[in-house]
Amino acid sequence: MPSFYELYRSSTLGTALTDSLDELIQAGHITPQLAIQVLEQYDKSISEALSNKVKAKATVKGNLGIYRFCDEVWTFVVKNPTFKFDHEGTSADKRLSGVTSFAMSTLMALVVVISLTTPFIPSSPTFDVSLHNVQTTTGRAMDPFDRTSRKAEYARLTFDLDADLSTMFNWNTKLLFAYMTVDYTTPGFETNRVVIWDRIIRNKRQAKLKLRKHHNKYALRNHPLTFEDVEGANLTLHINPVPYLGVMYDKPMVSLPFTIPRPTKPAANKA
Repeated sequence: MPSFYELYRSSTLGTALTDSLDELIQAGHITPQLAIQVLEQYDKSISEALSNKVKAKATVKGNLGIYRFCDEVWTFVVKNPTFKFDHEGTSADKRLSGVTSFAMSTLMALVVVISLTTPFIPSSPTFDVSLHNVQTTTGRAMDPFDRTSRKAEYARLTFDLDADLSTMFNWNTKLLFAYMTVDYTTPGFETNRVVIWDRIIRNKRQAKLKLRKHHNKYALRNHPLTFEDVEGANLTLHINPVPYLGVMYDKPMVSLPFTIPRPTKPAANKA
């Protein structure tokens, strides 16, 4: 009667186990001594399987195909402390992959920290806005792309602006975007906002603004062509810091309420 060792040698299960052990030894994942212990454990499991008529259940996919093991053998291989996994290799590409993965993870964590902490960096900008005059006229120079330009009402603001925004520059500030808006309400729309002036500030030298009797850079008109239904207006200075890393956010600095008057006389239309 053949021994259990000869029995598994002549079976498909035994051949697969032998091939897998040879592969693991050649790859340096297990030692020959561990392979011998595996074979002894396999002999024992085969004996118990034959006596109890239990079939092998565990399977694992390797380079040589699908290997089938008895539960006792597979548990023995995985739990053995001398078993070496593939990620412990010493090849240059694996080490480079590990270093690159760690560097990318660290970089992403640093970006998240910078994005979350930048808005809380202290700054003390100073600003003062004063409105001298608001004049409303009907019609303006003919716009070939807008047939309503002759009928619409346009508001012209005259304002002063003194601001020192240099303290808003820090190591994560690429530039500042300053702009002024006119916000007002009408019966049809609760919120209306028109940008009338803006400026890009690229460094601390440009962060000191001093405007005297400055007019709105962009036209101010209402969608229904008249300001008759405007219930109230506010002139607001906004500062939008643009960071190197992180999200942009808007900072309304100061808001000045005013009233848009009715037009005094029609403006002269030019052909």
